[in-house]
Amino acid sequence: MIALGADGRGELTADGIPPVRVTYRDLLRLPFRLPARAHLVQRLPDGRECRVPMRISGRPALGRSRVTTGAGVREQSRDGSAGRQPGVAPGASAALSVLARHRPLLSLAVRDFRGTVGS
Repeated sequence: MIALGADGRGELTADGIPPVRVTYRDLLRLPFRLPARAHLVQRLPDGRECRVPMRISGRPALGRSRVTTGAGVREQSRDGSAGRQPGVAPGASAALSVLARHRPLLSLAVRDFRGTVGS
């Protein structure tokens, strides 16, 4: 997950793959809080499953986003020079290039997010 403001840019990086960049812009902010209940599920070391109740809420917003990867943008290294980033294997962008070829159908943000785990 990438945290962005109302209009923002984010970048997800990992060793050995080109960065994934996202831009987002709110189009419609809904004026109500949307509550939800769920369970946080974890597998314990002994193999048992632990289920903890969780309550979350936030104000939904519909927006427009664009995702680009090394395959869809000119690569730029961290020092600002053009070219492949150090440590990025040749052809590594092929695995994530599917992200750059498709425009997201729906972009949803949750503003003023609140969450309670337990109780």
